Amino acid sequence: SRSTLKDEGLAAEAFSAIGNSGDPALLGAIEVGLGRSEDIRAKAAAAIRLMDPAQTAELVAARLADEHYERVVQRLAEAAAMASLVHERPPPPTVITAATKALHNAKADTARRALISLLGAAKTDAAKAALKAAFERGGSAATLRLIGTYVTADELMPPKN
Repeated sequence: SRSTLKDEGLAAEAFSAIGNSGDPALLGAIEVGLGRSEDIRAKAAAAIRLMDPAQTAELVAARLADEHYERVVQRLAEAAAMASLVHERPPPPTVITAATKALHNAKADTARRALISLLGAAKTDAAKAALKAAFERGGSAATLRLIGTYVTADELMPPKN
């Protein structure tokens, strides 16, 4: 209906503004948005992009674990990776664990690449192990190249016997 489209348009604008603010006081509004339609969840997920990863870790980890729509997973991973870059701090361990599981389950290359970038921002042994496992599972050339930006060829090669 027309009012639903208008409401969704207003919600999209609101989440865009929330994302531009980076204000963690607005996490409650994001959490509400993450419980709505797929389109609104994608917009709400993107709104964490300037927030401190330590403050969004619980929400990000929970949503990565529960989200079934890969477009929402993609937006959430992209926003979490951007937040890590902006705040110059790696994603918290709970986010790495959830992103590892989400990467294993992701089918869409766009979602996989967003999760790879999020794991790449971590630079931890656990994140590198997840990236190596993703490389071994295969994927598109673009996806495999992206993994190679975070893990060296030597790290990706199987051990010599």
